[in-house]
Amino acid sequence: MLRMPHGELSGARPRLVIVGNYAADAQESMLRFSRMLAEGLRALGWAVEILAPGRVLGRLARGGAAGKWLAYLDKYALFPLGLLAGLRRRPDATWVHFADHSNAVYAPLVRRWFPRCAVTATCHDLLAVRYALEDLDPAYPPSATGRALQRAVLRGLAACGFIGSVSQAT
Repeated sequence: MLRMPHGELSGARPRLVIVGNYAADAQESMLRFSRMLAEGLRALGWAVEILAPGRVLGRLARGGAAGKWLAYLDKYALFPLGLLAGLRRRPDATWVHFADHSNAVYAPLVRRWFPRCAVTATCHDLLAVRYALEDLDPAYPPSATGRALQRAVLRGLAACGFIGSVSQAT
C-alpha cells in the first residue's frame, strides 16, 4: 500500500497523470523532465500518462503580443476543461503530478473535482514567484498579470499534498 499525503492508495500501483508544459513555449528541460519521469515510472510498472495544454488558439498568431495572449487562452481557458475531461476519462487515476510547479495553477481545480486523487508537484525554482512577491529586486519588474499568475502558482502549490524540490536552494 502506498501512503500519500491525502490518504492511502491500495492496489498494485497508482495510475499517475503527469501534467506537462505547453510544448509551444519550448521549455525543453521541462518537456524532457516530464518524459523522463513518465518513462522511469513506466519501467517500474506504473500506468502513466502525460496531459498537457495543446496549441489551439496559439496557432493563429506567430509570436508577439497576440501570440502570447492566445497561448495564455490555450493554457488557462481551454486546458483546464481538457484536463478535467482527461481525468474523467481516467476514473481510475489516483494521482495527479505537476511536473513543473508553474502548472500547479490547476491543482485547486483537480482537488475540487477529484478529491480522492493525490495531488503533488515538483518545484524547480521559485525565482518568478519571488520576483512577483517583490522578495527579489528584478531588473525587469513583473507586470500586473505576471504577478497575478505567480500568486495563482502559489495558491496551486498550497493545494498540493506534497511538493518535491530539485534543490536545497528551492
